[in-house]
Amino acid sequence: MRVADDRWFWYQRYHHLLVDGFSFTAITRRVAHIYSRLRRGETPDPTPFSGFGEVVAEYQAYQQSAGRQRDADYWRDKAAQLPPPRPSARSRWPDRRRPRAFTGLSQHCSAPILRR
Repeated sequence: MRVADDRWFWYQRYHHLLVDGFSFTAITRRVAHIYSRLRRGETPDPTPFSGFGEVVAEYQAYQQSAGRQRDADYWRDKAAQLPPPRPSARSRWPDRRRPRAFTGLSQHCSAPILRR
């Protein structure tokens, strides 16, 4: 986001289905590496990340593996040991007039304030 002629902010946001905490940090480091190298007129190192095709192939192989069946059996056994679920808030308010709460926060800053 450009906030002045010579000042930018970098903002990134991903849904957790796409990027977990480890991946978020890895992406951030990669972008910082590329940016730093290009600013110095240098070529960035090749990507350390696997290509999408490799990821898909690994996923498909796992789906057909004995490891997947072992994992499924493990989690099925763990889930069977859990207590029954507690009633949801909706079940306590069948007429749908349950209380609602909302908290919000917004912050607006002008470019001169952000330069400090």
